[in-house]
Amino acid sequence: MAKKYSPVAEHLCVLAAEVQTRVEMLFGQLDRMVGGLPASARRNRTWWANNSQNQAQAWRSAGWHVASV
Repeated sequence: MAKKYSPVAEHLCVLAAEVQTRVEMLFGQLDRMVGGLPASARRNRTWWANNSQNQAQAWRSAGWHVASV
């Protein structure tokens, strides 16, 4: 996982520890968390795929997956 997305993983780990099963986040929240999302995150649904890309590794390593964007 790229260090840039570590804050996302950390945030999601806290939510998981609080036994949350669903979370909704705004683009702005994530943008601030990582110091800027790429433009493709807003344009392409595939950026949010639960695959092996760096950003996906962040939420997957915390035990989460993207259901909708």
